[in-house]
Amino acid sequence: MHADIFKANGKHHLVTTDEFAGWPSLAHIHNMTSHTLINSFHTIFLATGVPNTLQQDNAPQFVSHQFRTFLAEWGRLLEPSSPLLSRSNGRAEAAVEAMKKLVLGALHDPDAISYGILAFRKTPRYGGQSPAELIFGQNVREALPMRPMAHDPQWRRPIRELGEIA
Repeated sequence: MHADIFKANGKHHLVTTDEFAGWPSLAHIHNMTSHTLINSFHTIFLATGVPNTLQQDNAPQFVSHQFRTFLAEWGRLLEPSSPLLSRSNGRAEAAVEAMKKLVLGALHDPDAISYGILAFRKTPRYGGQSPAELIFGQNVREALPMRPMAHDPQWRRPIRELGEIA
């Protein structure tokens, strides 16, 4: 799992994404303490499972004794990326960029962030499959209106074939 913290609209946000599927999670960080970060990761681990390793950018909250103890209790390793070379944590940086656009684009509509994350999770990538398909074996439903046949397998085959051609 990759993790990063960014600030947008005067608030801090934690972005995580897993290495296998690119499944993003976004959490608002009320205050920049290790305790708040631990609570956020606890929720993420319960929802998506516990990763083998956590790669992050050496922010003080990530390298604190409290946070390292939390990870050790879960039997996980912390892998720092280079603080001067952000592309060494490229998967997280790409997820941060996408989530930052969502947050900035939804200044006055918090529900839009949720809809955007759902859409991101079900958008095909990585060989024509979405992060949801890679994790759950099927796509997630989103709250946005769509045609009843949109999830029919007949529409998925052409999309996968296009992904294989590219």
